[in-house]
Amino acid sequence: MKNRETLVRAIIERLSEEIQPDKKLKKKLKVDMAKYVLPGDMQDYIVRPEEKIPSLDNEILYFIASKLYNIRATMSLKVDEYFTPREIKEYETSYELEIEETLKFPYTFKDVVKVDEGDYLTTISAQEIYKLMNNHLIQYNHDTQREGRKIKSKKDPNIVLTVPKTDARSVRQIAQLIAENKLIKTVITFNARLGSTDDEEGEELYYDESSKSLTVTEGTLLDVLDGFHRMQGVSLALTKNPKLDTTFKLNILNFSKKQAQQYFAQINTYNPVRKDRVKELGESNYSDFVTNQIVNNVGDFKDRIVHGGIGSKQDALTTYKILSEAIEKEFSMKNKAEAISISRLLSNFFKELFYSFPNEFLGDISDVREKSLINMPSCFSGYIVLAKRMIEEKVSFEFISDIIGGIDFLKENPYWEEIGIYKDGRTIRKPNDKFAEFFRGLDIEKYKEKEEVRSE
Repeated sequence: MKNRETLVRAIIERLSEEIQPDKKLKKKLKVDMAKYVLPGDMQDYIVRPEEKIPSLDNEILYFIASKLYNIRATMSLKVDEYFTPREIKEYETSYELEIEETLKFPYTFKDVVKVDEGDYLTTISAQEIYKLMNNHLIQYNHDTQREGRKIKSKKDPNIVLTVPKTDARSVRQIAQLIAENKLIKTVITFNARLGSTDDEEGEELYYDESSKSLTVTEGTLLDVLDGFHRMQGVSLALTKNPKLDTTFKLNILNFSKKQAQQYFAQINTYNPVRKDRVKELGESNYSDFVTNQIVNNVGDFKDRIVHGGIGSKQDALTTYKILSEAIEKEFSMKNKAEAISISRLLSNFFKELFYSFPNEFLGDISDVREKSLINMPSCFSGYIVLAKRMIEEKVSFEFISDIIGGIDFLKENPYWEEIGIYKDGRTIRKPNDKFAEFFRGLDIEKYKEKEEVRSE
């Protein structure tokens, strides 16, 4: 290939300037590229070209360039300027997949064994996997899979979208192993989500013992619970060898979202999934349960709590780990009933906090964070301490605006350096305990007195 960097830059410019803003062109490009890459991957390339395009293989660059050239006939995308005649011939004859069969629900799997109620085993061919994906009968559920990746909508920056977090290199490696018949046939798991069917009887699955068949009913949401990368690898391998003949073991479940989360946590105990994600889904202790309840109950929290670190320009408030560990330290819960009660109280606390200071917690978070500590991730360890104190000392959450409003959170406040939280233009390493100590020593007695006066 000649002048790869020049072609990459030309593709990025065309995607950013012409394809992203035009809904019709975006759709046409995805349709034209469907034979070569999955629609979800192509969407990713269109939305984040600067990040995704430079790492693509030459053959995928070739097809993107050729399809873009067909759409706009821009000379900078003329493929024979970058690829030799031999490369063009090789790429054009590599992709021969033609599976046009249309599938829809109800859909029946054959040769199925019933293991237990809502738990079935069978096999599935590579061709069937491709057809199910191509017809959008199976989907990626972010609530029961590996953590998704947050991206901002191009149309409205205030809208945050969740897309599957996939590794293109891993998918290519899987495709290669499948092509060479070297992939270990681990089990792929689907979940017919409980309560999602349009069936009159309310059943997502019908099992016929006599014929050993399992039918997924109309309207059912069929999630990929485990095996998303392998399925993408299957699709990629089939585009290069449409006669590929390989079979996978398939487990079909009929679980609720909570059951699916717990199942996912169990099967990934020994697999490389982020430890905090497994901890969240498994809810191995009550603090994890409470954290999940807060995130689900406080709508403004859901897209602002993340796994792993938070970048300086990222509009996220804190991490799952910080919240969960702070709750575990401050609250002793002996049973589920106590955990539910605590989760409700903390949800109300954070609702009052966010709505009292909408700019700091719901607005441009990263911009506020440049000057203030009020929405620093570690500060949430302190907010959990404050919530516990207000509950125990019987101070109404209505006084949150007075308590927080009375604190000078500006980084230039020398007090933060005195207590060892902020120094030389940065917070100290892992200041969770320092923030907890600060809120533990905060004087809120006067608000308790106000509450008692008001109640009289």
